[in-house]
Amino acid sequence: MSRVILIIDDDLTMQRIITLMLSAEDFQIAVAANVADGFKTIDQQIPDLILCDVMMPGADGLDFIWKCRQMPELNAVPIISISASSEGELIEQAIKRGSFAFLSKPFSAFQLLEMVTLALQDRS
Repeated sequence: MSRVILIIDDDLTMQRIITLMLSAEDFQIAVAANVADGFKTIDQQIPDLILCDVMMPGADGLDFIWKCRQMPELNAVPIISISASSEGELIEQAIKRGSFAFLSKPFSAFQLLEMVTLALQDRS
């Protein structure tokens, strides 16, 4: 059975790029355009991994990570933060709130797959 990865990103192009990169590796992909839709998706099925954009309108990815870490059913689900910003303080905040790792956009398919593989191995 393939692993389920939830992508939360308000950028439709980025959703499609990540979906193409990961579906080629036999992952099952779910997408959400914002934090609220991400939680709706999670209510239907808890993913094995979450990729979450940090900077989105409304509730941002940092709030999402913090909320996930407060929920027993999501506490162990690895979250990889992604952002166009590579600001050190933003990266530090994402990690402090419970992100497994941080990927700066743009990233290669190799970088993404390597991080996803590490996060899923850590959960095994």
